[in-house]
Amino acid sequence: MNADTRKCRYCQFAYSGGAKEHVFPKGLGGPNIFMDNVCENCNRKFSHYERELMRDSPVAFMRSVEGIEGYKRSHVPAGAFLAPILLTFDDQSKIVYEVGQRYPLENFIRPQMILIKGGFYIEGDKREGLEMLGKKFAQWKRDVRIIALKIRKNDTVSLQWIEFVDNGSNYETVVQSSNTKSKDIIKIDILTDTHDLFRYLSPRLFLNDLGELWVRARDLDDAVSFLIKLMNYTRVRVALSSYPKTFTNPLIYVGQNFNNLQFSQCLVKIGINCLMYYYPAFKDDESMNECISFVMTGNGKIELKGEEKDNIKDFGEGTHSLFFQQTSYGMNVRIAFFNGTGGAFTFDVVGLKILMPGEFNRLVVDYKSHTMEFQDRIKFLSSFDQKK
Repeated sequence: MNADTRKCRYCQFAYSGGAKEHVFPKGLGGPNIFMDNVCENCNRKFSHYERELMRDSPVAFMRSVEGIEGYKRSHVPAGAFLAPILLTFDDQSKIVYEVGQRYPLENFIRPQMILIKGGFYIEGDKREGLEMLGKKFAQWKRDVRIIALKIRKNDTVSLQWIEFVDNGSNYETVVQSSNTKSKDIIKIDILTDTHDLFRYLSPRLFLNDLGELWVRARDLDDAVSFLIKLMNYTRVRVALSSYPKTFTNPLIYVGQNFNNLQFSQCLVKIGINCLMYYYPAFKDDESMNECISFVMTGNGKIELKGEEKDNIKDFGEGTHSLFFQQTSYGMNVRIAFFNGTGGAFTFDVVGLKILMPGEFNRLVVDYKSHTMEFQDRIKFLSSFDQKK
């Protein structure tokens, strides 16, 4: 093995190149401190796990409230709540609208075209958003005309592709069995019939926080019929208006559909990363293998316990906290997010013995300043004096 070649602790393959795996995810406010024993392939794999944690899971709501930015500055609002479903409802008109959330906890009507009582209407809170929606739809209609529906979540093989063909007077559909490389397809989301607003939902085309075109409908036929009608209606230039709204104390309906296994794998990965970084002499300890196997494959006897709110009052404002407490059977890892209000999760690394039983260390992640501080018992106790 060359001097600049290392072995990845997770996949065990040799690799070279710069480190890209953050010790603590930057998307949750962690600093640019990197692991020196994680390869690029595993880093990319873990990015999917982090998506479940930071975008689709309940932790994502607190991330939005705190306005934490992601890995790249882009058109996505800081700390945007990227839950799969955010809807609101006008009690009088019985119309369902797509909404988004900006920092700090500000809700807004997304750019969207809705079919209401046989007519098309356009909604949105800002002109630039409406212009982007119109521009992207026109480009899709001219150059792409392909939609995709994921039949089963997290199964890319089961994507159903449908292409629209213009016969001159009407649009028709052709089901495609092959994949497409186009990045500008419209993605279809089918609202489950158990959702509170299912019976009120009319099909709509909208822009999500990533600037992607989506259609939400009650079934695939509804979505296809909607797009055909919209494309035919816009064969000539038309001006769409807004439907009259009289919101009175509107509620926001949140729907989250996340992969619980990948969510758990991400939490264990964060804990193991921090253990290896702050206890480097133990990063190759065999007792970590069970946890690493769970992170890589989802298999293993790892019991992850969660609480909606951390009841241990050990937080400073604007922090996440990781506790590493030595027990007689191994190291207990407790991860708590957003001053304890974002939930707390614990798991054990059985057989890992670093400290004396009962001793502990704490890692404090300040997500406002993007810094981390590793504390022993004395430093931890003195932090309470500083708060007085």
